[in-house]
Amino acid sequence: MYPRQLSGGMAQRVLIAMSTLLDPKLIIADEPTSAIDASLKNMVLNLLMAINQKHNTSIIVITHDFDVVSKMCHRAYVMHRGRIMEEGKVSKLLHQPESSYTEGLVKCFASLSDPNPEFYTMPEKEVYDACPISS
Repeated sequence: MYPRQLSGGMAQRVLIAMSTLLDPKLIIADEPTSAIDASLKNMVLNLLMAINQKHNTSIIVITHDFDVVSKMCHRAYVMHRGRIMEEGKVSKLLHQPESSYTEGLVKCFASLSDPNPEFYTMPEKEVYDACPISS
């Protein structure tokens, strides 16, 4: 197939496969599951984790999806507007966030797994107070 004939998810899987061909020491995965459906998400994450273990490859995951972070990462940096708001072990960030911004993101993530969700949205003031724009 030509690249233009591939769906987003197919192209994503091709790129993941290509990224492993030369046994790299580092893979930068920018939104590795964003263009694939939920049924393939875990397969892709499991593939990346298997590559990590088999080839001792480091993987930097760039994502807004806390589900991906919780499954793939040991440490994380929470960023907003180009600034690091908080960093640390994922288990600590998810269960004891220090930053109000991280706490808001965790609440948003948790509301997605609730069977009767009242979806949490971050108040705009909280977001902007957490990370003021520097002049």
